[in-house]
Amino acid sequence: NVILPEDFRLRIPTLNYPFPGMVDVTRAPYNAAGDGSTDDTVAIQSALDDSKCVFFPPGHYRITSPLGYQHSLIGGNHSQISGWIGGAGSDKVTIECDDDAVLLTRGIAYFSFAGITFKTRAYDFSDASPMAAPCFNIDWHVGEGHASQKVMFDDCVFDGGKYALAIGSKYELGAS
Repeated sequence: NVILPEDFRLRIPTLNYPFPGMVDVTRAPYNAAGDGSTDDTVAIQSALDDSKCVFFPPGHYRITSPLGYQHSLIGGNHSQISGWIGGAGSDKVTIECDDDAVLLTRGIAYFSFAGITFKTRAYDFSDASPMAAPCFNIDWHVGEGHASQKVMFDDCVFDGGKYALAIGSKYELGAS
């Protein structure tokens, strides 16, 4: 028998600093505040538009509209991860949208999300809409050549929305 110390628990590795080539959303030119009150939507969306590898240091990043992410792999080497959005741990990094989905994609492939809590408003059960906002949406559009495949989540929390994680629900991409 193995006897473990009373304070033993599985510890998920966390990312404390961006890897080379990763964009840090809190540094110039993005300058996201991560203070829970500043609207970081434009800063984070700009980082996502500029790079497929984005790092979130500890913080509470508030956004006021969904972040949009276009297909992560068009051509290129299909045997490599095409992008990574990583944070310092789901207990240290929260991206919260005031009233809608946190992230909407139009196809995403060979991609990794790690160390982030994605949070949106709690679902209102009186909302009869079949398309009430998910917390996080992975979508694809038939005929556009965008697929969603091989997406990995590690140490991610989905908090709120009608669905925590919606896949292929045809929810409209709110941001470019």
